[in-house]
Amino acid sequence: MAGLGGGGGASQFLPRLVGYGQSMRLLLSGDNIDAQEAWRIGLVEFLVADDTVNDTAMILCQKLAEHNPLAVQAVKSAVRGALSMPLEAGMQYENELTTLCFAVGNYQQGTAAFSKQRP
Repeated sequence: MAGLGGGGGASQFLPRLVGYGQSMRLLLSGDNIDAQEAWRIGLVEFLVADDTVNDTAMILCQKLAEHNPLAVQAVKSAVRGALSMPLEAGMQYENELTTLCFAVGNYQQGTAAFSKQRP
């Protein structure tokens, strides 16, 4: 491919991450970019010093672990689905996932409360 910037699915994944314009620039030029540029265009989510990578990752993992696992799974599924379905279908899917999370959450809270009342 032009600039040897493509292959391995780059022409399919990169536009989903950074948009059409940045993808064309990177793939056609074949230019390397540094971490600051990758962060600026949205290719990476965090920009941290080398000596804080593990600590930063642990903080993120701990934060995610504080959330209901079903809710985390639902968000991940909804966001992934947003890339492959029309907006209206995506909104419906999100509503279904939200309803499921509330239903399961209320069920879990109810059974926990019931268990506390038992002698």
